[in-house]
Amino acid sequence: AGTLDEDFLEAADLDARLSGARPLSPQGLARVAWAMAASGNQSSSAWPLVSAQLLSMKTECLGMSGQDRARLLEALSAHAALTGEAWPKGSAAEQVVSDPAWQSNWRQQAARTLLYQDKVADLLQDLDVKFERDAKGEDGLYVIPILLPGEKTVIDLLTDARHPASRQPRGDVALRHQVWSASGYSVLAIPDSVWPRIGGATEAVQGSEQDAQVLEASARQKQRDWLRSRLQGLVREDLIQKAGIEAEVAKMLKDVSFGDEGLNIDGLHRLAKESLAVQKAAVSKFVDTSQTSVNIKNPTAWLIGIIKKEHETAVKEAEKEAKKLVDVENDTRKQAAMKRPVEGWEKSDGRKLEEVKVGERLRGEVMNVFRGRVWVSCGLAKDATFTMMGGTYNVGDKLDNLKVTNVDLEKKWVE
Repeated sequence: AGTLDEDFLEAADLDARLSGARPLSPQGLARVAWAMAASGNQSSSAWPLVSAQLLSMKTECLGMSGQDRARLLEALSAHAALTGEAWPKGSAAEQVVSDPAWQSNWRQQAARTLLYQDKVADLLQDLDVKFERDAKGEDGLYVIPILLPGEKTVIDLLTDARHPASRQPRGDVALRHQVWSASGYSVLAIPDSVWPRIGGATEAVQGSEQDAQVLEASARQKQRDWLRSRLQGLVREDLIQKAGIEAEVAKMLKDVSFGDEGLNIDGLHRLAKESLAVQKAAVSKFVDTSQTSVNIKNPTAWLIGIIKKEHETAVKEAEKEAKKLVDVENDTRKQAAMKRPVEGWEKSDGRKLEEVKVGERLRGEVMNVFRGRVWVSCGLAKDATFTMMGGTYNVGDKLDNLKVTNVDLEKKWVE
């Protein structure tokens, strides 16, 4: 089954249609409710209207086809699972999802033929992975083909995961995966077409039983390796997402094992706390040492140890850089204390100090900074000066609006 796009459903003004004078038919209500659930529409106003309409047509709903009744029960149950809110006690929706007859019909309609369940179970046994077949999920709605309880992973076996015409993900598949994800499960979907493609042809040369066994063993090994890789990849994606690791760092970890025998969430959480530079340095060193060391019993502890060292190195480097900046600033200040020119500080072409008046405004360029005073060339016979009262001044700075507060002709001093 396909789905109606959520934007389309909103454009159709569901609230008005569900509360209008002409109610939907029972069949129409079931299909609209299912499309709402499958498209992720969790409208807080439309869903109560679905339940209200259901109450008004309770008798008519009994005449619906088994398929439409199954659609309606699935939609109502999935909505409750996705929102985490059960239907109000005694509501029409609650009566439907808890009715044994409706549940029995749902189980009949939802039953699936799983062609490769036995094969996957055998492969998991080869991999020494604990699993359960036909497990009941927390939602109480869907039967899980294969559940890995330790990893909270669902393996869903699909005859066809995509709509035959649009090739978009099927609505029924998308809906149950949404519900499983909302219950905290990771989902590995495996189409039936995968297994023949991975195994390849296993027909033996005519009359050669030994060749047949060799081909079968080779196919099984390929399928086992593929399944192991997909499960490890799923664990990797989940852990990286939960830890909040950047894509750039995650790419560096692509060949690193995750899970019980590799990195776990504690190590990734610790890594995610660091700056990107520290993360990259730590992961690079971890990957290099992992390839050359054979005695790493706890990869997570090993990574955390490397992270701590890289963090300390980064802190020391930051302190060094900060000290360099301070030293540069101090050097600048020292260099600004210029030696007295041979010809002295007076400028023969400058304006005479006798012409300068207190209160006058001057502008100029900083020529010297020394012992808390700034000296400014203002076009006078001698540079004006002032005491620094906060702020930083460097040789070459342009200053405006300097107010003359004192002119001492005896000392040849303008302040």
